[in-house]
Amino acid sequence: MKTVHVLNKNWSLKQADSQAEYQIPHMPMQVHEILYYYDRISDGYLRGKTGDCAWVNEKTWIYETVFDLREDNAFLEFEGLDTICSIVLNGEEIAASSDAFLPEMIDITGKAVKGKNILQLVFPPLEKELDRIRREYSFMFEADPAWNAARFVRKTHHDFDTYLGNDPNFYKVGVFKDVRLVQLPEKVMLQTPRIDYSLNERMDFAQIQVIPRLQTGGREGIPEDLICEAAVSFEGNVVAKQAVRAGEKLEFAINNPDLWWPRGFGKPNLYEISVCLKSRDEEIIDEVTVKTGLRDIQMPEMLHFYINRKSIRLWGANFTPDEGHTLVENTERLIRLMDLAMDANCNVIRIWGEGVPVSDAVYEYADKNGLMIWQEFFLGNAWYPYVKEFVDKVMAESRYLIDRLRDHPSIILWCGGNECFLCRDFIDQEKEYEASRLLEYDLKRLCKEMDPARYYHINSPYFGAYANDPMAGDTHSYTNSWYVPGGDCPIFVSENLRVSFPKLKSLQKYMESGELPECGMYKNGMYPWPKEYERITSAESYKKVGPYETFYDAENAEEMIYRFGSAAGVYLKDSIERYRRGKTAAQAHLPRRNMGHLVWKLNTTFPHVYSSMVDYYLEPKINYFYVKRAYEPFILSIEAGDHLLLWAVNDCPDMVNGTVIAGAFDIDANQYIREARFPLQVRADESMLVANLDIFGQLTRSTVIFARLIDENGNIIARTHQFLDIERHIRYQDAHLQVRQDDDSIVISSDVFARSVELEADHEEHHYWDFSDNYFDIFPGEEVRVKVRTAEPEGTVRMKAFYGSHEEILKFKNLSI
Repeated sequence: MKTVHVLNKNWSLKQADSQAEYQIPHMPMQVHEILYYYDRISDGYLRGKTGDCAWVNEKTWIYETVFDLREDNAFLEFEGLDTICSIVLNGEEIAASSDAFLPEMIDITGKAVKGKNILQLVFPPLEKELDRIRREYSFMFEADPAWNAARFVRKTHHDFDTYLGNDPNFYKVGVFKDVRLVQLPEKVMLQTPRIDYSLNERMDFAQIQVIPRLQTGGREGIPEDLICEAAVSFEGNVVAKQAVRAGEKLEFAINNPDLWWPRGFGKPNLYEISVCLKSRDEEIIDEVTVKTGLRDIQMPEMLHFYINRKSIRLWGANFTPDEGHTLVENTERLIRLMDLAMDANCNVIRIWGEGVPVSDAVYEYADKNGLMIWQEFFLGNAWYPYVKEFVDKVMAESRYLIDRLRDHPSIILWCGGNECFLCRDFIDQEKEYEASRLLEYDLKRLCKEMDPARYYHINSPYFGAYANDPMAGDTHSYTNSWYVPGGDCPIFVSENLRVSFPKLKSLQKYMESGELPECGMYKNGMYPWPKEYERITSAESYKKVGPYETFYDAENAEEMIYRFGSAAGVYLKDSIERYRRGKTAAQAHLPRRNMGHLVWKLNTTFPHVYSSMVDYYLEPKINYFYVKRAYEPFILSIEAGDHLLLWAVNDCPDMVNGTVIAGAFDIDANQYIREARFPLQVRADESMLVANLDIFGQLTRSTVIFARLIDENGNIIARTHQFLDIERHIRYQDAHLQVRQDDDSIVISSDVFARSVELEADHEEHHYWDFSDNYFDIFPGEEVRVKVRTAEPEGTVRMKAFYGSHEEILKFKNLSI
């Protein structure tokens, strides 16, 4: 039977022009990590700073190990090499790799010897490759100086610039995924089978087709007497089984299949399909198991998906590289990020085209949790060449990606990358995009060939009079920097951002100091924050802030964090609610226009101030909770313009009904002054103008309008409120909180209107305290219940309204341990 041995021990790293040699403590590990382990470079590299490690770029690095071969037929598999690498076996180069997005599977039959073999991976300086590109394509660089040789290299996009927080030319290098030795006693093995299925119109019958794929070592042909057995199982029970001669397809009929559903719409059911290759004597040669989900997916209009005949709108966030100092994945961190996304009511994440490949574990976790994925090919915001060398690499890596991921039901679309045409528009909208054929034809054809049931989106953003046209395709809502006609009610927003700071403890770690600069006045030509913070941000972030001018001026770091975090949160809440309403009051009788919204971005790659919902230490920021509330499947939304309008939006699978209690509360007087009640019934996928609250008449600007939907048992289904003035015009009273623990929750109330109640746990690093809500407002007379999730047995939780002078302390005991 086939054996697979992960070569993760007994590796060394050598510097080619030196006697220096380092025993690698574990694999995979990239060069900077190894040098840091041996104190050759400082921890600045963890922040993407090249001050004392720029020299690493100039050297040739050699990984070396010895492996033992027992069989004649064998392969070496390299899952991740970054990026230009010569693969040397026993002193002879057997292959060369030049694409960090494409694994290498090398047949070493006849090249390796039985017994000990020496394997070397040689990584020359990246500048040598850049120089080669400039020479070979000199005619292009001479014709247009705007060409950048870095964009010919199939390596992580932002190693070359500062957008994600690192210094420019921070070239990661080395092995970042497993190296495997695959040995074939029977000279043949299974690849992942191709699985296709179809559902009938009633979705009560499924036809599954399994096509086993075989690979041999050396030049051997496939033996004719092999048997392929396949079984389809659901929840551990075999529901169908069949055997055929190797090379033939298998077909299975499933009555009343259990369908895969996205989050909030049902159970994400998965079937397990196992394929076993046997000899004529029933000896097992190889086995492969694949999990997949059965679902019907349609897209009758631009980016409006129907899954199993249910309208599904996409509310989510963009997933960017996690730890920028290395490509070695920390899967536990990625799983936490996915949990945080789901806790924030996201039903989709976008795997960004300027990001990095993530492991199968990420897609498997998405599958079993019903989390949808917008999957991009690895292209983004660059002027790419349409030359054979480059196109062949992109097509090969894209073919590999489709083949690897097509069975995951969580993936709802393929996309040709990020902001390729948009970057052209920034330069010259009339200029032809050099690589348009790659995106508009080559990749589209590839998707049609390999995965015809999934939609291929040419690029993000794309379609319309210009690439970012919100009236035709998806749009990136950079309304802080650009005026975009139609931006108030777009079809789909695939990026939307406002910059904010992390919580105080995280910001101190970002700045590597417990003492943070004091804030001052903001005048013409100045940054809106102390200039010291400019070293931990990038990309003109000072232009991309929320309406911070509507908040009180900040004197210190705590107040600055609140000001920018709440401004970003308010902007995101207001825009998400407007998009989800999907129409104006004058269009109330029409269908919703907006099909989805993705926050830019979920996470941050370095200790870097930008627009993430979660900071580098995986702690939610203030804006995270505003987004979470705006993404609730059913929301009430108050539009405060020339009239006070109450809307309801239902993105649940079923009708929602109850009684609305709407009213007005005077913050100055600390009393409720208006109230109205009326029944409400909202169909699934409906946005409804519920009421005109002008019935409350003339109100002081210190009034807050609120609304709650109550079910027949008195439970609150949804709640919202809207201020009638900006925050810096309102005088908030000193709130005294009352707190208590009730099972796994903290119950909080207040004597007056409490603005932005913050919960903060005193905890050890890497021990998270997750709160179901935070930075929320409390009206007097109501109780807010906040669930607590932590692995610690107990801890101290501090609570305070932002404008209150009294901090409440609760000793919380984790009753689940």
